[in-house]
Amino acid sequence: MRYPTVMMMALVAMASSGATVAAESSRSAPPAGRLQQALQERRMHYVAARAPGEEGRYLAAMLVGEGQLLVVSARYAQPALMNERLYRGDHEGVYRELNAAGERDGRLFVQDLGLPGLHATRKDGEPFDMIYEAVVKGTAFNGDWKAQKLSKDDYRDTYDAADVRYARALEALLVSLEDSTATTAKR
Repeated sequence: MRYPTVMMMALVAMASSGATVAAESSRSAPPAGRLQQALQERRMHYVAARAPGEEGRYLAAMLVGEGQLLVVSARYAQPALMNERLYRGDHEGVYRELNAAGERDGRLFVQDLGLPGLHATRKDGEPFDMIYEAVVKGTAFNGDWKAQKLSKDDYRDTYDAADVRYARALEALLVSLEDSTATTAKR
């Protein structure tokens, strides 16, 4: 009689842990991992691109250390200058310029510091991810929504929106990196 009870408890534990994993899934984790790996393989620290479908918006990422990504997405008032930097392959310049002079409205800055991609929670003592929207509105994805004066739903909504936006930016940066590699290979 004891065996079925233990078995039932194990099944409940597996089912609930599966629900937790599903709830914590990150859309940005796969492309973040791929971008980190691609940059490391190419021994690059920066990559930049135009945001697809958004005239005047640019994306740039910096790889720090063994796998931390800093990514910025912003509009730039003088697209011709930014396009020239991209044409020359000055990805570091694009990254620095977007951080310094990119427009505040609609800007997203992501500090992907732990595992690749955004994650809504973290393990004790582990680094956590952060986003800044329009330069001043920061959200730390450390699982402590109360300290940030957010409801649990607002915290989750902020995370979900940022994760989708970050995943799109990473995918565009990956395409740009692959395109620049293909262009270099043809020369």
